[in-house]
Amino acid sequence: MYDTETHKMTQPLVAWVSTNGEMTLLSASEAVWTNHNWVFSGNVVKTLGTTRVLSTTNDLVVPEFSETPTEIQSDIKVNAFRSITTKTHRADIPLEDIVNFLRFHPNPDRKMRNWLFTKLHGRFAGPFTCLVAVIIAIPFSARSGRRNVFVGVAASISIFFAYFVLQQVGLTFGETGWIPPWLGAWLPNLFFGIGGFFLMSKVR
Repeated sequence: MYDTETHKMTQPLVAWVSTNGEMTLLSASEAVWTNHNWVFSGNVVKTLGTTRVLSTTNDLVVPEFSETPTEIQSDIKVNAFRSITTKTHRADIPLEDIVNFLRFHPNPDRKMRNWLFTKLHGRFAGPFTCLVAVIIAIPFSARSGRRNVFVGVAASISIFFAYFVLQQVGLTFGETGWIPPWLGAWLPNLFFGIGGFFLMSKVR
């Protein structure tokens, strides 16, 4: 068990492959993050394989375990986001959490990879929405003549909803693997950006 607030582990069991190819196990009553190290305490037992006991003690500092509580929190948060199936599709996972998760899982399965990399590209594509909005606005503002203000408002709302729908479609397709993750995240920006440049080229 892991307490996300105190960063305390209860009954931790860590397993890893030693240099000689055998499995090494480390168990204890609890473990806490202290002075940038994990400190295992209370009946600490280190075994090689399943039978050979290497050491027993009451307290053991293990600097080799470099995973920090912040990185563990990132792993927990990403999996929590992944479990929400009814949430609106958007790039809502901080970059730090994505990078930390990939550090723990450099080769995630295909579904997780598509979902995660769509979120990653979405974090970079998001700020460019402002630039796309400017590109779309230029050809409309450059046209001369008087127009009904309600027509302009209606057009703006229509463009907004079209962008939102295309964003949801792109992110959904990217997360499910129908299209590459980068394309899913950048799809609305590419569509409206190219469309904006096309309209600009028609302005006289």
